[in-house]
Amino acid sequence: MVLEILRWWLTVELLGLAAAPLALAIFRRLPDRGYSFAKPLGILLVSYIAWLIAMVGLAPFSAISLLAAALFVGGVGIWAAHRARVDYRRLLRNNFHAIAFHELLFAVMLFVGLVLRWRGIYGAQINHTETPMDFAFLNGILASREFPPQDPWLAHYPINYYYFGYLMVAALTRLSGLASAVTFNLAGATIYALAATGVAGIVWNLIAIDQDEPAASDNIAPVKGGRKLAGRVLCCLAAVVLVLVAGNQVAALEWLTRSERVVALRGSEVITALRQAGGEGPIELARPLPAMPSEDGWGDRRELPVAASRRAAVSWWWPSRAVWDDLPDGAGKVSRTYTITEFPFFSFILGDLHPHVLSLPWTLLAVALALNLLLRPAAPEWIHGSLGRVELLVTAIGLGGLYAINSWDLPTYLLLYLGALLLLYLRLAPAPGQVVWAHLVQQAGVLLAACWIVWLPFHMSFVSLVGGNGSPLGLTRSHTPLVQFVIVFGLFAVPLLALVLHSASRRNAGRWSESILAVLAGLALMAAGIVLKFPLLFLLPLGLASSVLAYRAVGRPARAFALWGAALGAFVVFGTEVVYLRDVFEGQMPRMNTLFKFYYQVWLLWGMLAGYALYVLLRRPRLATGFWLAPFGVLLLGSLVYPVLVPRRGPVDRTLDGTAYIRSERPADAAGIAWVRANVPSDAIVLEAPSEGSYDPKYSRISTATGRPTLIGWRGHEDQWRGGEPEVRAKLSKIFDDAATIYTTADGDQARQLIDQYGIAYVYVGPVEQQFAAAKGAPPEALNKFGSFMDRAWSSQGVTIYKRREAEAGFRSR
Repeated sequence: MVLEILRWWLTVELLGLAAAPLALAIFRRLPDRGYSFAKPLGILLVSYIAWLIAMVGLAPFSAISLLAAALFVGGVGIWAAHRARVDYRRLLRNNFHAIAFHELLFAVMLFVGLVLRWRGIYGAQINHTETPMDFAFLNGILASREFPPQDPWLAHYPINYYYFGYLMVAALTRLSGLASAVTFNLAGATIYALAATGVAGIVWNLIAIDQDEPAASDNIAPVKGGRKLAGRVLCCLAAVVLVLVAGNQVAALEWLTRSERVVALRGSEVITALRQAGGEGPIELARPLPAMPSEDGWGDRRELPVAASRRAAVSWWWPSRAVWDDLPDGAGKVSRTYTITEFPFFSFILGDLHPHVLSLPWTLLAVALALNLLLRPAAPEWIHGSLGRVELLVTAIGLGGLYAINSWDLPTYLLLYLGALLLLYLRLAPAPGQVVWAHLVQQAGVLLAACWIVWLPFHMSFVSLVGGNGSPLGLTRSHTPLVQFVIVFGLFAVPLLALVLHSASRRNAGRWSESILAVLAGLALMAAGIVLKFPLLFLLPLGLASSVLAYRAVGRPARAFALWGAALGAFVVFGTEVVYLRDVFEGQMPRMNTLFKFYYQVWLLWGMLAGYALYVLLRRPRLATGFWLAPFGVLLLGSLVYPVLVPRRGPVDRTLDGTAYIRSERPADAAGIAWVRANVPSDAIVLEAPSEGSYDPKYSRISTATGRPTLIGWRGHEDQWRGGEPEVRAKLSKIFDDAATIYTTADGDQARQLIDQYGIAYVYVGPVEQQFAAAKGAPPEALNKFGSFMDRAWSSQGVTIYKRREAEAGFRSR
């Protein structure tokens, strides 16, 4: 296992090394010269080049094409660094502390990420929640002979999902030569480590810019040791804790009240529960909770049961469901339904390798691109000059790639970048009314066009999952209560609000009376929002005020950037109070995915900027410091309840192989999977029992573990992925029925006809298929029919794999 970890770590380091010269040239305006983003940049660019080659059919997605891409990235980087006159010796000398800090942080957080996999809720096993889906996509990409990659859960169709994050894991898998069951867990730990170095890198650069004004200079002095360096490191680590370790306040409320059901309470209900926190009996509410159709027994009750101990009441699951909507039905009856409010620590102990997790390092790369843009000494001229065109290309791949990694991220981080572009032009204008708007629009247009063009092959092969039945947007009927906003974002909102007030008072020569008036105005807006049943109404004027302060601080780019990021987070949360993206969950939980994906972005953005805010506010403490530091400290303690109490304690199975459990629990299936992987062509269809729903790992286990496509896998998930393809979605029922018929019919001719119709090359018959056929009422002889018209390719311990006869079907192994 140690050798596998070292092999993987070396692969990531080499890709970072290959991209380092290019990072030094592109991010030459950042104090650390972009070293903290060299690894995600290298992984992205190498994967992109190999993917593009495969998409146009020039070469398969292989280790050779990836190595060639790495050499190309390194060569272009050396050329760009030479054009940018990068002095490697001076750079190493001036940035030694930054390089050492980021490398040490990456190594430590890689180990911590592995510990979180081992001590997570399910350990390293790939057999829970969404991990089979994630594993299926990874193996489907690895098994694809042609691109776009094949969908292992729907034969004859490509993956219709934002799959590029999985492709980057597949690239590392190819280059490291390790098994995908091992790299799946290593990838989760690597994402954690890259996210940590990305967060620390942004905060490091913001603080360095603040300490060495004017920040637009290309000659920032090196950081010396002592208090200056120690303070910078502590603030970077604080930001890492806020983003990647802290939880929301639900676990603290559970601990205080000894009831996990406190998560569903709102406003005065929470206060009522806290007042009874020391009691022995159940918590008595003033009125019954609304019905909760998704949680039997929770609604229509005034009493909340309590656990025997505070620790037993802390749930690993419910903090990820911290916002609940009250939704009236047609008859006016109100039901209370949760939305998803995941946060990074929850994601990493859960273990899903989902796009919102996979995208973390590359959203931070987008933040770095925006900050680097703001530090330019002159307006960009991307279409003029070879170095400018390289910078445009890298920026377009980085920003536009968010759509292919996790489409939900693109709007937020594109707005962050465009806002930085506007701030740059405002800073460069000789007077407020002399902004060169035509040039700004031109450069923004060039960037947007480039973001679309470089990812054109993806856009041509992907159909959005939302909006299949009309407009992709709907008006929300429910609004987040203020107390639930504080539970989720209060930890970050306190220092960021203090930063806004600090910036306002500094702008007004320290006149705190105006800041006090601003606070009173904000409180009045909160009260008005509660009366209007729109509690987060205050976020709109707060975002506007922070934007104005960012404009006024354009001469201090770090402060302006932080204020714009804080404003953008406020706008995003406010936006979720107005509209939601329509998807397959619209009927029962309209805002579930919208809050999930956008709250996750705001958690990252606000948590990271809160680390910078701590530096600004604590650098020169004032009398007013206690007004924000005290609530921040309380919320920080509350946020640490989750990471302290939730991860598993005691002995754990320290393994990297996420499929090891199959060998111990179902050795026959493990042997069958190994045979398929070794003997079946990567694009051959292997039929296995279909799943009408989702989340059952025993179904689709062959396609999941090998990447070979089956007729249909988890139908519930395919229904989601084809939300924008109504014509494909309409076929899923028939495909499922035909797959079931092949197993359940006693008519060999009917089964043979369907096998020929769908081009099925192999039929897998194991315990799951036997149970499936029996549950469908198939006669005992139903599974014996395959031997009459197919060859028995492999059989062992109750598992038989049948192969289509080549002479009759015209099938040949490739």
